[in-house]
Amino acid sequence: MDKWVVKCKSEGLCRRCGKPADDKAGGGKYVLCADCRTLDKKRRESLSAVGLCKGCGEPKVRDEHKYCAKCRQIALEKYYSRKGLEKCQGI
Repeated sequence: MDKWVVKCKSEGLCRRCGKPADDKAGGGKYVLCADCRTLDKKRRESLSAVGLCKGCGEPKVRDEHKYCAKCRQIALEKYYSRKGLEKCQGI
């Protein structure tokens, strides 16, 4: 791991700005401080409003999804690998 990541993890600091993260409020699940989380949320909302993917910022083909096909495929592969399942290839 990178030295910055190790330091942030051990001291409970925000990965983006270095301020103390709100670990106590979130039960230890946050790696960003409240300000950085708010900025990230606003950025993702603005991307979605102009028709871009919330994950990578690339243009979406269809507006019915929040994420582009590439990001949805990556998320699906991560899900299957975590669950230890094999993807159905269809008939």
